[in-house]
Amino acid sequence: MQTRRHVLVGLVVAVSTAAHADPAADIRAARDSGLVVHDGKGHYIVFGVADPAAGDLSELVFYGDGKTFYRQRIFSSETDPTLQERVWSILDDRMGMDRDRSKLAIEKGVYSMRCRDVKTPLTALDPKDARKLLAKAAFKPPLMDREAFALGRDGTTYYLVDARILPDTPDWRVFVGKRGALKQQKLKDVAGDSDGFVFSSSSGALKVSKKPPAVTAWEPKAGKQVALTNVPVDGNLALVYGELGVYTKGFGVPCDDL
Repeated sequence: MQTRRHVLVGLVVAVSTAAHADPAADIRAARDSGLVVHDGKGHYIVFGVADPAAGDLSELVFYGDGKTFYRQRIFSSETDPTLQERVWSILDDRMGMDRDRSKLAIEKGVYSMRCRDVKTPLTALDPKDARKLLAKAAFKPPLMDREAFALGRDGTTYYLVDARILPDTPDWRVFVGKRGALKQQKLKDVAGDSDGFVFSSSSGALKVSKKPPAVTAWEPKAGKQVALTNVPVDGNLALVYGELGVYTKGFGVPCDDL
């Protein structure tokens, strides 16, 4: 399916977000050598960690409250020796592909995190304090493990399809309802081919084309098929990841809090 996961492959500075073969090695690296910066309000970022699975191509970044850290999905990492800058763009679905709206940076030795138009200065912990903090902390995979695939609308009723980001087996979900009150449908069958999908539930069948992803029709169990207005996901990120009310927990990324 054509999603941001596949678009990222085309970026020269793209960093793999795939699960690594040895997560324990990643955690050991973070605890042993991770640089910890914070905003003074209980929000911590661990970075500068050599990625055991990718050699010199990427680095690990974690975010959390000091007790629990979630791995970040980094979709670009750039260095400019002339300007003495290093930047990590953290994938936050609410921001889309705009790398400047969720960006961790070191600029001439000064640490900061930019979320949307707000730039928060960060302070590095003393290495000894960092080791103590990280020794007791729990490290977990990315908290946000799903991605919206397609969205449609009939009047004020929305139809949302999403899938699990990893592994590659999609684990589809379908939600139907009014803004802020969508309900997950219990899927009975998912039929797919080169043209698209039909998601069948006890309340009806949702038809979605594949290239590009577009919700086309809803066929209730009792009644005639209803043509739906397709709503592009990438053009409606605030609606999809916020206003619809499907993704109610935090994303486990810095821009949850900063």
